[in-house]
Amino acid sequence: MRPQKMKIYLAGIVFVVAIAAPGCQGGQGESIATDFDNENVSTDTDATASDAEIERAVERELRADPAVRPQQVDIDSRDGTVTLSGTVGSLLERRHAVERTGMVRGVRAIDDELEVTDLNIPDDQLQSSVETALLRDPATDLYDVDATAQDGIVTLAGDVDSWQAKQLAEEVAAGVRGVRDIENDIALHLEAVRPDEEILQDVEGRIAGDPWLDADALHVNVEDGHVTVDGAVASVAALHRAREAAWVAGTESVDVSAIRIEPWRSLPDQREAPRESDVLTDDEIASSILLVFDQDPRVKDFDVDVSVDDGDVTLAGEVDNLAAKAAAEQDARNTSGVEEVHSEITVRFPLQFSNEELADHVRAAFFDNPYVNSHDIEVRVVDGHLYLKGLVDSSFERDEAERVARQVNGVAMITNRIRVWKSHERLTEDWAIEGDIGSLIFWDTRIANTSDVHVSVDGRIARLFGTVRTNYAVQAAIEDAYMGGAHDVIDDLVVYHR
Repeated sequence: MRPQKMKIYLAGIVFVVAIAAPGCQGGQGESIATDFDNENVSTDTDATASDAEIERAVERELRADPAVRPQQVDIDSRDGTVTLSGTVGSLLERRHAVERTGMVRGVRAIDDELEVTDLNIPDDQLQSSVETALLRDPATDLYDVDATAQDGIVTLAGDVDSWQAKQLAEEVAAGVRGVRDIENDIALHLEAVRPDEEILQDVEGRIAGDPWLDADALHVNVEDGHVTVDGAVASVAALHRAREAAWVAGTESVDVSAIRIEPWRSLPDQREAPRESDVLTDDEIASSILLVFDQDPRVKDFDVDVSVDDGDVTLAGEVDNLAAKAAAEQDARNTSGVEEVHSEITVRFPLQFSNEELADHVRAAFFDNPYVNSHDIEVRVVDGHLYLKGLVDSSFERDEAERVARQVNGVAMITNRIRVWKSHERLTEDWAIEGDIGSLIFWDTRIANTSDVHVSVDGRIARLFGTVRTNYAVQAAIEDAYMGGAHDVIDDLVVYHR
């Protein structure tokens, strides 16, 4: 057992799934938990939630998330299959709504019928914007990928060397304002054929290092590079993580159709005492991180050193862009057994753009982004150091601006002085915030032992206390606290995984 030191988290933490989290902006201004009593739902492994409870939980999740306009989204659950319908403002918002729904306990499948508003951007202009975005990103700028657009539908074609690179190209294109959907026809050209035994070892290593997954509950088979995974996971989001873990060097295809979703099953951080297979040694943690680095297209081309001491990770090395540094740090945080991440990674980028050219690239990226586009953000660059200043409606938008800027080729450092309009801060009583946070934590499949996690709120400062089995669950609980309306968070949770 290794208790954590008390920490106070100020607004602006980063989402555990690579999306910027809200800081003090928790929702739309009213309580989101007053219609539900968590004690009415059993936490037994074979328990089920009613469709009405699932619908309310998904609605609560989306209402708390400032990246989604829940008033435009209709939610219907039938035997745990949730249908999302209605209209959203961007493809990013649509994907965000689906992703957050997949984290809700009890959801077994998602039928995405959301439609993205047509901004009537001419096809040639949209195509140019997507191609520019791909060239502007330091990881996709050298990809052999072309884009075409028709009626807001963008088709990507070309060749890349990994499934992750294909997904990253789609992610960059999806972030362009006006894109309603994407047809990803990029072909995979694997660098070399690998023995099935090596592929199996890497897939099992990825699963063991992923805090969403229970390695004892999943079985992997590899035949001629074709990977099949069966067993059980706790959520739709975890199912996607299992699929991602199966795509390692040499993988030809992945089949996860036999994986069962068991929302109330026992996960590693829910057991009374951690089993030997639940606890990773420092060497295993380091190997898990390096394995993720090898598959991350933002990181794999750089020599990032990983050292681990009793779960505390130190990253060192040199990269040529800020997005790679951030990706390496997040990859490490998202690995099982990691307590803390200390980054000594340096960003050294040859100055190939003038200050004004780089500032123009950042402004263009802001113009293309559906969340940042409507705000007047001042941009100034001095030798690769980017300074941002302005006013936005939420901490999510402030953090999104920084995320977008970080992915512009040539940005080596960011000073973010963007402020949030105080008139947009959520005004809710402490008792309501406490209830909102409790409900979000209860339905969050990243935190299996929710009955052991407690919250109190005083002056909009949330204190989290109790026990969890993984540091990843701590990060998820902190994220839920901000989404529930907390201005600051005190972390007194104790991690028992070591």
